[in-house]
Amino acid sequence: MTRERSGDDHDEWVRTRCCAAGAAARGKRVAHDLEQIDAELFGLFKLRSMLHERQMDETLTLSLELRAFAERMDTVDSERQRDYYEGVREKAPMLGRAVPFLNRPL
Repeated sequence: MTRERSGDDHDEWVRTRCCAAGAAARGKRVAHDLEQIDAELFGLFKLRSMLHERQMDETLTLSLELRAFAERMDTVDSERQRDYYEGVREKAPMLGRAVPFLNRPL
């Protein structure tokens, strides 16, 4: 059963339950294993190459697959009006990481 929240109680609830900073402050800091992440990404890029039927191309390299992926993501980001940097900035506080203030005009 959930109870209605109002006024200051609601503001406190939002700040501590919904904010990324509140979530990061409450949760344990996780140490991510970059080598494991790299191994998983390597496997995903091999899968991507096979799904694009590039296994018969003897000139195929990881660099070529990465370039194809980057070009595709640039197109997708443009179509969806996504900003990679903004996405990283939004994710960082969820993992307890600091982000710099932006010097953008209001």
